[in-house]
Amino acid sequence: MFKNNIKIISIIIGTLIGAGFASGKEIYTFFVKYNSLGFFSVIFSCFFIGLIINKTLLLILNNNINNYSDFLNLLFGENKFKKIFYFFINLFLLLSYITMISGFNSFFKQELNIPKIITCIFICLFCFFIFRKNISSILNINSILIPFLIFIIFLFGFLDIPKLNINLFFNNIFYFNNSFFECFLNSILYASYNCIILIPILISLKKYLKNKKQIKYISFFSFIFLCSLTLIIFLFIFYLPNNYLYEIPIIVILNNFSNIQKNIYGIVIAIAILTSVISSGFGFIDNLKNKNNFIIFLISFLPIFFINISFSFLVNFVFSFFGYIGLVQIIFILLKKTHFNVIKVYRKI
Repeated sequence: MFKNNIKIISIIIGTLIGAGFASGKEIYTFFVKYNSLGFFSVIFSCFFIGLIINKTLLLILNNNINNYSDFLNLLFGENKFKKIFYFFINLFLLLSYITMISGFNSFFKQELNIPKIITCIFICLFCFFIFRKNISSILNINSILIPFLIFIIFLFGFLDIPKLNINLFFNNIFYFNNSFFECFLNSILYASYNCIILIPILISLKKYLKNKKQIKYISFFSFIFLCSLTLIIFLFIFYLPNNYLYEIPIIVILNNFSNIQKNIYGIVIAIAILTSVISSGFGFIDNLKNKNNFIIFLISFLPIFFINISFSFLVNFVFSFFGYIGLVQIIFILLKKTHFNVIKVYRKI
């Protein structure tokens, strides 16, 4: 049971921490640009994601949900609205896959000056072989890569955050300006579009779910790890001068690290992007009714046609737009009754 829980938590974190997160662009866009206020919205957003994880897993377990179509039937019923929503969700998963690969290309172009076409072909080929397998393969990959990623980010935070001028942060922590509502909305949107990617993966994990107690710990520790990792990245970018100028701000931060730290975190970024690329692409392909090696091949190599589109544009447009669409799904999930009090879970913990 413990081993399965570690694997499930690893795949959840691997799904949520993608190109936008590890590069810092996503954290800047949704949190850091609101200064100290963004610190609180990180905590709220991560708690909200943990709540959705808990409620979704309970619905999957209690209603014997086996695929995403069945899950949407549970939420909306079998009607035209469900079909339209299903289309937009799959479109987002596909665009997210393209966005994550764009982040992968931008990272290696900015850091090592490797042409985008080379890295794009490499990762698309890798994804093609992974997508032909099942969720167990992704579990095995993430159970190795994600604990390493979590450890390194925590280590860097422990070593480097104390060197920052924390007093500057706390002196302004209770200063709220007119962007309070916008910041709150963005924290909801951040949770919303992340859950679009996450929910198909959660459904595929159903065979590993045993009881409600297991779900309680999975959702709680997913919240703890996600919140901690996000706050560490937040603080790094918060203190970066002119942080709004950079497509991948974390690269600029790494210039202040030693060469060893820089190389290690470079591996962390690559891992984060890779796990999220796999999750979003697998989520889309898993939802297809008719899939064969040729279809999987076409989808895997689709990002090549979008290779010149800016990573920043994709993060700012795709994630924000589909965040609003994902709100519909979240509202229906929260309103759907289970035989278990989700709020009570967090109080007991």
